[in-house]
Amino acid sequence: MEKKYQIFVSSTYEDLKEERDKVQKAILSMYQFPVGMEMFSADDSEQWDIIKATIDTSDYYVLIIAHRYGSTISVGKDAGMSYTEKEFRYARKKKIPILAFLIDDEASVIPKYIENDPIKISKLNEFKREVKKGRNVEWWENGDDLSKKVSIALYKKIANRQDNKGWIRMENDKLLVENLWKDDAKYGIPSHKTTAIPMYSQEDQDTYHFISTAKEITFCARTGKGFLNGHYNLLKEFISNGGRLRFLTSENFNLLYEDDDEHQNNRNNSINFVRNLHKINPLNVECRCVEEAINLTLLHIDTGLRDFIEVKFVFQTERKGRHPLFRMNKDTPYYLEFKNEMENLWKIGQPVRL
Repeated sequence: MEKKYQIFVSSTYEDLKEERDKVQKAILSMYQFPVGMEMFSADDSEQWDIIKATIDTSDYYVLIIAHRYGSTISVGKDAGMSYTEKEFRYARKKKIPILAFLIDDEASVIPKYIENDPIKISKLNEFKREVKKGRNVEWWENGDDLSKKVSIALYKKIANRQDNKGWIRMENDKLLVENLWKDDAKYGIPSHKTTAIPMYSQEDQDTYHFISTAKEITFCARTGKGFLNGHYNLLKEFISNGGRLRFLTSENFNLLYEDDDEHQNNRNNSINFVRNLHKINPLNVECRCVEEAINLTLLHIDTGLRDFIEVKFVFQTERKGRHPLFRMNKDTPYYLEFKNEMENLWKIGQPVRL
């Protein structure tokens, strides 16, 4: 069965926006999954935990270096180190295959994107030397050249890969949902009939594509940290393009063996992310909170051409690994039930001031 691979794309931010976008699109065109965490704040240790977890689950690490050292860590033992370098060191420590791409010295660069801080220049040069130790690097001149070389390098790596990592869509394994509601008949489903819905071993990564083309997104979650943090750049683009976002969270976390304060902090951080999105287009971003615990993560995406809901189970006691997730299109049995549940939760939710 064909595998899909998760590729972590690491780079500095402002100077490489266009290049990184082309690389991510090139990876998507290969039907692989690009991820990147460069949007996280520098002094938030919680964000670094998410970055580490994302690198841990990635199959390849693509490093792009130009003429900027990037934002640096302000506190702790890594103070003064750039986030890009910290990500690289962690990927190397975890033995994630690294593909490094350094800008050619003769490439044309906008002057403001060239480092002028003597300390950072020294650190950047040392970082480059560290990256080149023990590995071949590719040199690039512009975004098109870079995306082409990333595609070729990844293709060669994937073609020669012998281990069992990667993601497999569980085409033959079905989640059997039996008699979930007593009134199945009104939806044309005979009572006690078993319905097969495709099941996934992790979140379906092509969600990234749908976010960037969506017209409306509704997201209901206990805290929402993983989704909002992991998709923040795409959500900013989505809001900037006129998309509408509704985020619903809960006061009660209904926990058995977990720290309630931790979840409270996660939820508050998520609301702050939504506040930042709200600044982009205040009319199109809303947030509400319900008292009841939300123990299913519900994501509704409407692109105009495609309308679907993703449902992820949130276990009470098991925190390790991926939680079960399945996707329902409009013609899938029970789609309407989940859609109505989301709308009913939204109606009873209390608006959060953004």
